[in-house]
Amino acid sequence: MSEKPLEVVGMLRVGGSEGPMSAWRSRFLRVVTLVGFVLLCTGAAVAQDSELRRANALSEQVVQLSRQGHYVDATRLASEALVIREKALGPEHPDVAQSLNDLAGLYTNQGRYADAEPLYKQPRDPGKSFRR
Repeated sequence: MSEKPLEVVGMLRVGGSEGPMSAWRSRFLRVVTLVGFVLLCTGAAVAQDSELRRANALSEQVVQLSRQGHYVDATRLASEALVIREKALGPEHPDVAQSLNDLAGLYTNQGRYADAEPLYKQPRDPGKSFRR
C-alpha cells in the first residue's frame, strides 16, 4: 500500500526532465505558447481590419467633401487614408494605387499640378514599388 503514494509522488516530480508530470508540463507550455501566438496574430488581424475600415470611411468622406468643393479638407483625409493603406497593405497593393490616384485628382482640382504629377507617374503595376 505504501508503493501507491510513492508512484503518485514520482508522477508529480517537479525537477528534472523525467516523469509524466514533466511531459505534461512541457505539452502544457507548448499549448499555452501556441494559444498566445494565435491570439497575437488574431489581434493584429483585427487591428488591421479596423484600420482598413477607417481608411474606407475616410475615402467616403473624401468623395463627399470633394463633391462639395471642400478640396483642402478632402486632401487631408485622402492623405490619411493613403498612409493607413500603405501601412496595412503595403505599397504595391491596388487599393494603395487607387488612393494615390484619388489624392492626385484632388491636387489637380486645386491646381496643385506639381504635387499631382509625381503621384500620377507612379507605377500602377502590382510588381513595381510605389515611391512618393
